[in-house]
Parts: sequence; structure tokens; C-alpha cells
Amino acid sequence: MGVSALVSPRCPLPVVEFPVNCKYALGLQLGRSLRLICLYLPPSLPTAEVQSVLDSLPLTDDTIICGDLNVRLGRLVGDSRTNMRSSVLRRWCDDHGLNILNKTLAYGIPTYLTCRGHAEVSSIVDYYITNMPLVRSASISVALDLSLGSDHKLMSLSFEYSVPVVPSTQSSSSSGQVRRLWNLSRLKEPEVQKLYVSTFCSLSAALLDQLQQLCSSPPSTRPPIDHLNAELNAAIYSALDKSVGSRTSRPKQWKRFWTSQLQALADRRDWLYPRILACLL
Repeated sequence: MGVSALVSPRCPLPVVEFPVNCKYALGLQLGRSLRLICLYLPPSLPTAEVQSVLDSLPLTDDTIICGDLNVRLGRLVGDSRTNMRSSVLRRWCDDHGLNILNKTLAYGIPTYLTCRGHAEVSSIVDYYITNMPLVRSASISVALDLSLGSDHKLMSLSFEYSVPVVPSTQSSSSSGQVRRLWNLSRLKEPEVQKLYVSTFCSLSAALLDQLQQLCSSPPSTRPPIDHLNAELNAAIYSALDKSVGSRTSRPKQWKRFWTSQLQALADRRDWLYPRILACLL
């Protein structure tokens, strides 16, 4: 048993797989920040294991969960009844701030249609769920009249998405923000290291093309070093966030040697570094 996904060659965003420690789910990252978790929960799966699967899903900002969950939520989504999984899914969504989009975008529209005897049986068991606070211009369509050799109907979700802006390192230093830290020791883990490399390659692809073009056809004016440096740092930081994860700073007693004078010198170094590089070009 497994989950697969088809990616259109016309997809404008780079798509990379990220590890999900569950055989019932497939994780895909689109671009720098949007994540998609394709999930299938077999009807034979015990309720306790359903809870375990849901708890194992890695939820970060801007995550969409979609798939056949075999959960019936009754009046919440306009279905005729509930089942034992209903309370598990609803409690999990409430605990993690997740919104079931069927409730507002496809209320009462069945996603499963079959015939038993001479009667048509319908239910809502396929869902789109997200933690995105506002999905602009969103809509769900269910192809009830399209036959694909399955009792489950084709569903599609459309929405507008704006990629979050990552602040440059220069602005972060000047504003006095706390230094960012990551669990870098996790890079020793093969799967985590592989995820970091693939994510960084995806996020820095456009920057690499730009640098190669600058090298092959040097411009007559100085290239935007600060901007290029900010893009590189943003790709590194985002790749670290998605792979090893960030961590908090150590207690103050770990930094007794660090003084305000040293911090001022470090800030000065960070300010001078890109400008020195610009002078060398």
C-alpha cells in the first residue's frame, strides 16, 4: 500500500518530496513554503492508529492535507451521518488550528457515490484541510458527472497564493533581532541531509541561473551584490527550516564572554562583508 502523486510538467513551482514517517502519507513541497500532504486512511485502520497517523504528520505553516480519510463528519460538512473517526479528526483539527475546507467551499457535495441494490449511496469522505489562515479566491470543484472507474469523485482545489517574504540578513542585523539558530547536528542523518540538499537546490535554482548569466555575460555596471547575498541566505535559511528545524538560543550563562562591544563588531562585519565583495568585482 502506498500513496502517489502526479505533478503537471506545467507546474510553475519546483516540487520536492519531504519525508513523512508514515506509509499512509506522501509529503510534497511546492516552491519555498507551500507544503502538500497526500493522505489515505484505509477503512480497516483502527481508530487508535488513525489518531497516531494524524499526530505523526509534520505540520508547518502553509500546509494543505488532502485525500481519502474515510471519515464521515455529518452535519459539519453536510453529510448524512458520522462515524467513529469523526471525533478524532475534529479534535485533531481543533488542536492544530486546521480548517476543513469542505465545510465552507463544498458543503453537502458528496465525494463518494455508488449503487447498492437499486439505491444510490453517497457520502463525504475526501477532504481538503489546511492551516493557512486565509485562502484567497478559493474554490473546490467535485466532478460528479465524470467517470474515472472509481466510486470516489475527482476533486480539485483552486486558490491564490502569495509566497511569504523572507527578510534579508542585513535588515535583521540592523533591527537587532536575535540570531537564528538551527539543529545543525541533524545534518549527520542521511535522510535529513538529503532533504536539506534537495530543498536548497530547489530554492536556489533561480539564483544559480542568474549567477551563471552574470558570469557568462558580465554587465557593464556592478551587479546587485546585496540582493544576491540576501537571496542566497534566504534559500539556506528556508532549507534549514524545512529540514533540521530551528532551535532556541542557549541560556545566558553560555555567553558570558560575549559583550556589547563584540556584538557591535560582529554587526559591523556583517555590514561590511557584502560591500567588500562588491568592491572586488
